[in-house]
Amino acid sequence: MAEEDVLYSEETSGTQNEKCPSCGANLEFDPATSSLFCSHCEYRKEIKSNKKAEEEFSTLFVKETKWEEDIRAVQCPNCGAKELVSSKDIGKNCPYCGTGLVLQKEELSGKKPTHVVPFKKDKDSAVKAYLTVVRKRFFAPKLFKLGVTVNDISGVYSPSFTFDSRTVSPYKGTLGKYYYVTVGSGKDRHQERRIRYFNISGVKTHFFDDVLVQAGSKIDQKTINTLQPFYTNDAFAYKEDYLFGFSANQYSKDGPTCWNEAKKTMEVEIKRLILSGYSYDTVSSFSFSTSHFDQSYKYLLVPIFVGFVRYNNKDFNFFINGVTNKVVAKTPVSALKVLLVVGIVLVVIVVIALIAYFSGILD
Repeated sequence: MAEEDVLYSEETSGTQNEKCPSCGANLEFDPATSSLFCSHCEYRKEIKSNKKAEEEFSTLFVKETKWEEDIRAVQCPNCGAKELVSSKDIGKNCPYCGTGLVLQKEELSGKKPTHVVPFKKDKDSAVKAYLTVVRKRFFAPKLFKLGVTVNDISGVYSPSFTFDSRTVSPYKGTLGKYYYVTVGSGKDRHQERRIRYFNISGVKTHFFDDVLVQAGSKIDQKTINTLQPFYTNDAFAYKEDYLFGFSANQYSKDGPTCWNEAKKTMEVEIKRLILSGYSYDTVSSFSFSTSHFDQSYKYLLVPIFVGFVRYNNKDFNFFINGVTNKVVAKTPVSALKVLLVVGIVLVVIVVIALIAYFSGILD
């Protein structure tokens, strides 16, 4: 993967900070207590918010409106990362490479989030989780593991859509089961594999709960799947307070687009569920069609720590689930260790081949 492919960037919306009524400093969301907290005078304010039910599915297709109107776009002159932040943000460094950002004013359009999964972990615990993981990477260079330093880490709420759906799927197909027969005689006597086919048909019903589709453009679905779970059934109604001290991405894929992706994910699971009910070795033909009922959705923000480390003048991004501290990270690879493992594997193959060869001679 090229270096530029490693770097993460996303258009991001910042939120206005609330001032501490005691000392005037900015309040920030405290993941440990789910409250707003002033680090200067230790004032604390409770966030009044409740868990929220799913959204009516028909609203997914309603024309989008502006989320925020008074924001600024920030552009990193080094890695090209973009964020959208509150007009009240004065100084800003790129969370992906640490470079000072260039500011300009821009409007943020699009659908406002309906739900949010708040951060449960803080930055310090996230960094510890990352260091624990990368120091166990066998193929990472020793110098990297001993001297790895997190250059920067930021809490970012990433946009996602989750979908519920009750599915009904009529299906039919032809499956095959292997069996073996003995043919020939004498030295030609051997077994041949054959296939016994049988037809299947039926109707599979299944309820899908919170199928999550990443709506941003820079964190891919595979990474999001690896980071899960985010416990989206425990999401709260979106409230700006949860974003104080953090930032939030705007989606690049709208709701209908994500729904189409969710249906494809459901179809893969439906096929797996149907076929798992049969004992077979091969599929000759298989087809099914799915109808969806009682659909609902959430457009929610999920908490992810985004950071990078620098090694040999290259930046390696990592992502951490802000609820569980589960880590997805790319690390440098030691060419020497790779060659060592390849050499050991080759030696083992040669030894096995020699054993097989001389066993044949002795026989």
